[in-house]
Amino acid sequence: MFTWNIPATKPIGSNADDPLASSSSESLSDMEDGSGPESQLTKCPAGKKFCKGSLLEAQKPTMPCHICCGELDFCRHCSCILCCRNVRSAFGGYSYFRCEAPVSEAYICGHVAHLDCALRCFLAGTVGGVFDIDAAYYCRRCDARSDLVPHATNLLEICKSIHSGANMEKILKLGICILRGTNREPAQVLLRQIETAYYKVCILLPTILCVDM
Repeated sequence: MFTWNIPATKPIGSNADDPLASSSSESLSDMEDGSGPESQLTKCPAGKKFCKGSLLEAQKPTMPCHICCGELDFCRHCSCILCCRNVRSAFGGYSYFRCEAPVSEAYICGHVAHLDCALRCFLAGTVGGVFDIDAAYYCRRCDARSDLVPHATNLLEICKSIHSGANMEKILKLGICILRGTNREPAQVLLRQIETAYYKVCILLPTILCVDM
């Protein structure tokens, strides 16, 4: 199985009790749609039934890739480049990011990654050192950096159409993890908005409901 040799595991010293810590990919599985047998229409290498690879390729052609995409069960449109598991489209695909950085005049990168995996591998959020990203995503395939503020902004919009407090909590947590530690003023403003929403939905509202009972 192809691997970038960067384990998508929880970093040593992380606080498992932190209420705003990034939740694991497995804990999000109950929110995500399933995959099925390989579709004769899309012929997805990862066997995902509703792969949108053909549609995405028609919109923006992706770069030739013989590294990860050389694996028989890997699909750049469906498979996380860090853990090789399928990404899911639940709630607008909030849990993953697709790198659309141009790699030439004709192609974009097109590889996807779970944001949870990227956060654990220090490839998303605000990280110093060699990656040097601020509320951004560093693509392990093409080495491009992409702004994650628009994605985090969309998380708030997604929550407006969700009625489940548990699902909203997971989405808002992801937004907080993406923006935490940022030095960019617009990202800091957005972080405060998401933290306020998290407090109201996940802390204040349950407390009020308990008092009423």
